[in-house]
Parts: sequence; structure tokens; C-alpha cells
Amino acid sequence: VKIKQISRHPLICHRGSVYPLGKPRERRKLTIVAGFLCHDGVVLASDTMYSSGINFKTEGPKIFPVCETPELSVIISGAGNVSNMTLAVEQITESLTVSSRWNLKKVRAVITDVLVDIHAKHVTPVPVQDKPTFDFLIGVWSPSEGTAMLETSWSTVNRVRFPGRRFIGGGSESAEMAGALIRSKVSSVEAAKVVASFCIDAAKRFSRDCGGQTRIWTLTQDGKVRRCRTSEVSELRKYSELVFGTVGEFLEVLDIGSYSTSAIDSAMGIMKIRAMELGAIRESFGSTSKPEGPLNPQHPTAAPLDPPPSQE
Repeated sequence: VKIKQISRHPLICHRGSVYPLGKPRERRKLTIVAGFLCHDGVVLASDTMYSSGINFKTEGPKIFPVCETPELSVIISGAGNVSNMTLAVEQITESLTVSSRWNLKKVRAVITDVLVDIHAKHVTPVPVQDKPTFDFLIGVWSPSEGTAMLETSWSTVNRVRFPGRRFIGGGSESAEMAGALIRSKVSSVEAAKVVASFCIDAAKRFSRDCGGQTRIWTLTQDGKVRRCRTSEVSELRKYSELVFGTVGEFLEVLDIGSYSTSAIDSAMGIMKIRAMELGAIRESFGSTSKPEGPLNPQHPTAAPLDPPPSQE
């Protein structure tokens, strides 16, 4: 076969896989996911924006409840290439629905096998430098070991040690900075929901590839997987907005070169007022923290789940 004939063919074969000639289409990428390992469970939070390039934006889920049984509960959040990530979630779900005496070691082995297979078939062979890979933050519960959080990097699966917070996706730097601003050691699920909302909001504010709605899911020590009510997420976001506004007001008053006694007194007055407002919002969390319902979508009080992402 002559070279010029090959160049005219619409497909090329690369390491056993067939791809369009030239650079493959850029796939939609998930942009920010936060995970918190607490003494009483795991909290996963995300935005809902998918991005592809500069101009194309859409929305879809980034957190996927995999199973909730007396033997095992698993919830997966992902960032990266949508097509490969959703394929991995589907295969992991299929593998974990098989009845077994599950423990964390077995779950890690299942996830590792799926990731190795997908990266070998759909990630590594792609003839581009920017591989269509993805990362996971995973909450796992079993009766014998309680809750745990796993993180992945390519096909490697590692356990997150307590207390742990992790951020993945394009908005992770903004989320990390927001988490550092709070400086609190998040040890409980209720506290983690507040910090998670704050960090996701920071990513949506300062990263152009983050946006849409905020989703927060929890996996508690009783093995229950729940999505936070819309009303609770709304209150959490109000709290985040007030924190951002308070920091801005404080810095505006203490403008460089004007550290006078009156300026400091004014700043402290603002901080006192905002602290009272923040405290009032925190107290309201208890009245809106009831989860929307069980994982089973057939249950009459179940929370409405996000629709599956559209495919290109």
C-alpha cells in the first residue's frame, strides 16, 4: 500500500485501536470534585458543568451512587474524560453488584482491574499527548470496616488516611485555596458539608470551566448513601457567599496604607456583624439537613437523581 493511499484513508490503526486520522475530538471534561473523609463518614461534592474547549459548556452528574446494600455501599465521584469515566463507573457497578463478602481489599481489586483494562484499551492507545484519562474519589462502606475513601490516579487506587480532604479536576487549585482559608480540621460529616460547599463555590467563582449547580452526597457509618436536599445546599451556598463577602469587606476597610485605629475598629465591627449572620445560618443547617431520601429511585421519597450525561 502506498503512503499517499494511507493518508487518504479516514481511519488509522494505532496499537490495536482505530481512531480518526489526526487529533481525536476533544471530549467533555469534568472539572471539580471534592472529597472529605470524616470520623462518621465520607462527603463528596461537585459542580455540574461539563466543558469541552472554550465555548462548549453543558451540565451533567459527576457523583454516582453505585450500590447500597447490607453488605456494601459505594459512591463514586469523577473528574476527567466523560466517556471513559462513565464506562468505568458502569463496569465497576456491574462487578460490585455480584453477591460477595465484600471488604475494602476486594473493592480496591475490582476497581483496579477495571481501571487497568480501560486505560489499556481506551486511554494509552490514543495518539495524542493529552490522554483522555480521568480520576475518581470513592466512598466505600462495609459492615466489618466501616467507611473509607479511595482516590485514583490513572489505574492506581490508594486509600485516603483520616482526616483527609482531596480535590480533583480543573478547579482543584481554587478549591484547595478556599479550604486553606478555612483552616479547619474537618472531622464530621456535618462540618464537611459546609467546607465542601465553600470549596466548590470557590472553584465556580475562579475557574471558567466550573459552574452549574452544587451537588453534595454523603456516605455515613450506617452504610446509607444520601444526596443533600436542595434547600440545605442553598443554605450552604448562602453561607459561602457571606464568607467571601466578609473577607472582601474586611480587606477593603484595611486598605494598604490605612491601618489607622478607626480603620481597624471599623473592620472589627464588620467582622462582628458578619460573624453573627454566619452563626445564624449555621444554626439553620439543622432544620434543613434531613436527606432527600434513600438511594433507591423507586422509593416514593427518593431524591431525584441527575440524568445520565449525553454522549457525543
